[in-house]
Amino acid sequence: MPTHQDSVLYTNEAPRSVLRLIESGRFLHAYNRSAWLFCTLIKPFKVIRRYIKPLKEDAFSIGFPKENLQKTVAGFELLKTEKGFDVILPEEVLPNDEDYFIWTESVETFPQSQAKILAVPLTGVAAEQEALRQLRAFQLEQKTPIECMQFVAEMRRLLSV
Repeated sequence: MPTHQDSVLYTNEAPRSVLRLIESGRFLHAYNRSAWLFCTLIKPFKVIRRYIKPLKEDAFSIGFPKENLQKTVAGFELLKTEKGFDVILPEEVLPNDEDYFIWTESVETFPQSQAKILAVPLTGVAAEQEALRQLRAFQLEQKTPIECMQFVAEMRRLLSV
């Protein structure tokens, strides 16, 4: 089975009009831009955001059972590759690339990944950027008052270093 790092690197090499699905056991996974294209053009999925330590960046992923592939991507050209499948998307359906960066800011961090990020103290501009990223990703309307208070306390801790 490929590692998250290998899968992210392989997916990032995909051409603009290709949605790359990586085979992992009985499941298919899409990472980063491919996950965004999948959620935007094919079917909305819960996206997991994980910090990939060797890459020093967040990765976004979705996954679904391989047996649902034909039904899920019906209507798009499908090519088998050495690591999974490439879904060829027509140029006319591709969304604006700027929307990808907006989407990345809205995806919440996977709890275990967030703990790893916060284990390394951030200072200066890095702390401010992390606070801004977390603030943009915080879905206030879905939180309890206690969760909001905890979030504010975390922001103060992050920015006071």
